[in-house]
Amino acid sequence: MAINSSDRQGSFWPNWEGNKLFTLLLGILLVYGIVFIWTKTRESMYETNHIGVADREPPTISVSATDSASAVPDIATVDIGYTVIADTASKAQTDNSSQMNALILAVKALGIDAKDIKTSTFDVSPQYDYSNAGPARITGYQAIQNITVRIRDSAKVTPVLDKARELSATNVSGLRFEVDDTTSVEAEARKKAIAKAYAQALSIADAMGARLGAVVSYSEYHNGGPSPIPYMFDIKAEGMGGAAPVVSAGENETSLTVNINFVLE
Repeated sequence: MAINSSDRQGSFWPNWEGNKLFTLLLGILLVYGIVFIWTKTRESMYETNHIGVADREPPTISVSATDSASAVPDIATVDIGYTVIADTASKAQTDNSSQMNALILAVKALGIDAKDIKTSTFDVSPQYDYSNAGPARITGYQAIQNITVRIRDSAKVTPVLDKARELSATNVSGLRFEVDDTTSVEAEARKKAIAKAYAQALSIADAMGARLGAVVSYSEYHNGGPSPIPYMFDIKAEGMGGAAPVVSAGENETSLTVNINFVLE
């Protein structure tokens, strides 16, 4: 039976001759709809099959490396003070304070700022005699007072120590040379340690027939700082005059260890 033009116009589906563009767009939409439904179906099937199964993590390797960098110290600190023994606690403290005040004034006169002079030890305590069979007997009182001097000009280290000698300081210890700002020396040590760790990781990956991937984690820690530098006064044989102590700052070494985890591909 033949279909006339009026029958075609009443149908939902357009004919190719009547509306080519609409027919083409409708066909494209149907194709995209089928692809979308198929993709979602595959995703749903994958999720169903992997319920209770953990995702597989990529293999990793962990390496550690240590390296260091050095810098010339620009700050020195030293502990200076007096230990005084007297019959009474009041006299021991008074005599000690008198000597300490003279020492502080002398150190300030060398150009050391007040903010760089700090009391680090202060103690007044009785002294006992345990030689007799009876109860211990108080024989006097001891007063100890020390200051920590921070010297920001290396040329003033020897004058400060010499002034302590001239003023008969009984306690001189803990001379330490430090780098005020360690940012740059730490950055250099870190850079060298990371380069060493990366070379180690590359070697391991190559030996395993794998390729080194991204960094998973990173950590670092310092391996301690420089120890105090001991010294002694050069006391003349003929008396307690002595010569100014000779000290050398040398270099301070900063050591740093890095731990890096890499993905293996």
